[in-house]
Amino acid sequence: MKKRLPKTVKEIQVQIALGSLDPIDIMSLLKSKKTSSEAIEIIYKSIKEDTIAWENLQQYKLIAKHLNTPATVLTSMFHRGKFIENIIEDPEALEGEYVDAISPILSHPSFPITRFEKFFYALMHYTHQQHLDYTCMVKIIENPNIPIKFLEEAAQNKNAAVRTLVAAHPKTPPEILEVLSTDKGHYRWTAPQMEVATNSHTPQHVLTIMSTSSRVVIRQKIAANLQTPINTLKTMITNDRSPNARRSALYNLFKRGKITFTEE
Repeated sequence: MKKRLPKTVKEIQVQIALGSLDPIDIMSLLKSKKTSSEAIEIIYKSIKEDTIAWENLQQYKLIAKHLNTPATVLTSMFHRGKFIENIIEDPEALEGEYVDAISPILSHPSFPITRFEKFFYALMHYTHQQHLDYTCMVKIIENPNIPIKFLEEAAQNKNAAVRTLVAAHPKTPPEILEVLSTDKGHYRWTAPQMEVATNSHTPQHVLTIMSTSSRVVIRQKIAANLQTPINTLKTMITNDRSPNARRSALYNLFKRGKITFTEE
């Protein structure tokens, strides 16, 4: 018979107090989208702070990712992880198990990211060192509420993966996207210009310039971007050397209702 999980905050409080909720039960609650912010806070407070057992790390990870996790809990996890102390005193400590488990808090929509500007700029300084793990920087850039000034700073980071994330972010200013449109990065899968070609907020004149890129993969992405100007797509259909790019441009026009296909 399947065990019944507590449904109300009061039931959760009682079962935690009695010790009748095992780690699997807690993880099941944290995986449920219905678990309230109040319930998550109660569960979080029940986890022993000085214990880094496997199940605790999994619980932290689920709390860090849950959309109902309140800002108070996210902030507490940030301080518990000693992010600021580590980045200033021992940056390599940011690669530990606990930090890895809770790093998703940095990209959480409810995380008060603007309160931790000092941490961001310290992190920027150390991620310029290519050997340092940049997981935390990636998470910050993925935050939907990241301040524009953070994106502007991150666009200048020496790490191509960081710049690529900036190029993909919907809040990145057009002038920054224009700069990144010529940024080839270091590897094919971390090329900022690839994301600029895909970004729906890239200025149309930039998309037109990129449509003549020597790289076929860039032209294909431009051909598929729904913001690419109609005239640019028509030119690509006529002049582009790549059959795939021409086909993508043709399908783009079709999706936008600019051409129709008829059956004979």
